[in-house]
Amino acid sequence: MVRRLIWAMVCCLLFASTCLATDPVAFVRRGTFKQCPYRTVGDAVSSGFRNEHWSAGTADDGQSIVNVEGIVDYDNQRYRAVMQFGLKPGGFHVNGLTLNGKLMSSKFKEHFISELCR
Repeated sequence: MVRRLIWAMVCCLLFASTCLATDPVAFVRRGTFKQCPYRTVGDAVSSGFRNEHWSAGTADDGQSIVNVEGIVDYDNQRYRAVMQFGLKPGGFHVNGLTLNGKLMSSKFKEHFISELCR
């Protein structure tokens, strides 16, 4: 019984270390939004952002994050956009979206993502 428990813990640690070793930017770019599971996040962002720049880091609360920054045209205006993804075990979610430094509402964020999915 103890041997099985130790083996299970070793397998879990190996799995976790493999997942954490993955490039977080590549992980998010290969993922999908729930609004468009047929298109990768990378493709969706590339279709709506110009001069996009991806980066990974750690938020103040210790959460692993991925940011994509770039220029977007929305409602006949040009904005500097930052979309932040929070990584969680087995996936990610969109933490927030700013346009010209102003944090957008959750409703607007969902609408924006839907537009990227077109």
